[in-house]
Amino acid sequence: MQDDTSLIPLEAQPDFSYWATMPHWTARDTAALFLRLDPSFVNSVSVGFGGDELQSWQKKLRPTYNKLQKRLERLREVGEFGKPSVATGDGYMRLPPVVPSAWVNWAANNDVVCPKELLDALEGSRLQPEEIPNELPQRREDTLLRIIGATLEHIQNATRLSQAKIIEDVVDLHGHKPGISKSTLENVFADAKQRLDKW
Repeated sequence: MQDDTSLIPLEAQPDFSYWATMPHWTARDTAALFLRLDPSFVNSVSVGFGGDELQSWQKKLRPTYNKLQKRLERLREVGEFGKPSVATGDGYMRLPPVVPSAWVNWAANNDVVCPKELLDALEGSRLQPEEIPNELPQRREDTLLRIIGATLEHIQNATRLSQAKIIEDVVDLHGHKPGISKSTLENVFADAKQRLDKW
């Protein structure tokens, strides 16, 4: 009999080799990876993993994901993996970063199943944080650009603003930040639309 994770479509499956090189995972990342889900897919607002209109496999996995994610988040808050969370001046809680090996060790000691492919990827990855490539793997870059394209399309449909006006407003608000300029946004939006149109 197939388990729920065997029904996950290809586009929602994670690139374990990529995630094994990340210096830290959030609780959401970890819960997704333990369930053989791509964290980028789960965390994407455009996909709506937590929404009402879900595929059957999503409906089966959502309660398990939500329960595990909340459990892991609570462990971070109380300091299971080091320092507990601390309150910031703006009223938010700052959670300490957790290295992948800490999540995996906790899983092994608490009868939580960790995919063998993920364990193998972690075992094979000896990169130190300063050695991690700056370039995003192509699959992740494609995913991010599709998300940007879908978000831009939604904003334009909802507000009737032109792309030029959206770029102008973004530059007015955030143009002082590195990497945000009119030409950069024009290029990114063009790439994002192209990637989105391919699907």
